[in-house]
Amino acid sequence: MEAQVPTGVLTYADHLEEAARKPGHALVYYFRDHYMQFFHPQGRILDLGSFVGATAIHYANLGHKVVGVEMAPTYVRAARGRVEAMGLQDKVTFIQTMVEDYQPDAPFDACCCTEMLEHTPDPQAIVNKAWECLRPEGIFFVTSPALRTPSSQRLLTLDDLKLLLLGAGFQVTQAFTAVFTARWPQNIAEGTKP
Repeated sequence: MEAQVPTGVLTYADHLEEAARKPGHALVYYFRDHYMQFFHPQGRILDLGSFVGATAIHYANLGHKVVGVEMAPTYVRAARGRVEAMGLQDKVTFIQTMVEDYQPDAPFDACCCTEMLEHTPDPQAIVNKAWECLRPEGIFFVTSPALRTPSSQRLLTLDDLKLLLLGAGFQVTQAFTAVFTARWPQNIAEGTKP
């Protein structure tokens, strides 16, 4: 009789599915709580590149109406599963599409884009989409690692983030590097649509 050997190997998709079942999963949510201390939006919020929904769900739990936009079907399934399990369907919606192709039904009061621009071929197109989706005086909040990660297409410096915001028409209201751990410093920038 042949013994079965458990592999114990989880794929990335397995981790994402687990994230939909386990609030606070370290893989998905580790840095969210750190950068959330800098972003205090009001009203309706757009989350660009929402991954498995940690940011969107955080703001839905605070009472905001949130739309998360994500292109990866696995991530959207995980986010929707978590929303359903938490009973937040009336507060948060996830749309599976390319951020550049998203068309809002009404302007948003605030928009965030966390840990996403470094993975895109055209970061300016994403920042321009944020501008397009916001009402006048709306706030855009963006973060990017201050170091190159294995999955990133580029390193975005703090000056790069400021130039992206200015290039879309935002007034930069804050920009700084925050060191939460020595292994993962974050560049953080915020702009307002005049």
